[in-house]
Amino acid sequence: NMKIWLQKLLSQNPFTLMKPPETMKENVMFLQQTGFTNAELLLLLSKLRGFITELSPSRMKETLTYSKEMLLCSEQELKELVLKCPALLYYSVPVLADRLKGLLNSGVSLNQIKEIPTVLELTTQIVQFRIQKLSALGYDLKKGSLEPLNGTRKDFEISHGRFNLRKERPLFNPVAPLTIEE
Repeated sequence: NMKIWLQKLLSQNPFTLMKPPETMKENVMFLQQTGFTNAELLLLLSKLRGFITELSPSRMKETLTYSKEMLLCSEQELKELVLKCPALLYYSVPVLADRLKGLLNSGVSLNQIKEIPTVLELTTQIVQFRIQKLSALGYDLKKGSLEPLNGTRKDFEISHGRFNLRKERPLFNPVAPLTIEE
């Protein structure tokens, strides 16, 4: 429903009305030319909130081109990644490069980043801190998912707490045979 969507957009960023409508139109036209359907555009615009007026087609093209080259993905895969993580549109190339480099230096693979692209929304310092915390608990990022890294501070503390509990008290399996030293 367009009316509800517009009300939500304005409640999130009322300054959207101060931007020229041509900016919004240019950005929407660019995204349509990139291959997004109307339904995907509405989903993307609701995730971008008021940031859509802060973007420009040239900057979006630059970041999309960079993301496609660095993540080694097709146009369709890139579109899916943008729908999962709209930050790929509004972060500058140097910011994306820094975050991608930090993740890769930490031992994270491109496939893991493609599975959970929203990890690119976190700063390099936050990612490093969270990796250290999880590594101290024995979590191997190379074998596991990036899901524990992802999310807000509260989300991370909850997942960190779960890993900490497992380390302190291993899960008991009543069906497994007991190993008793004789």
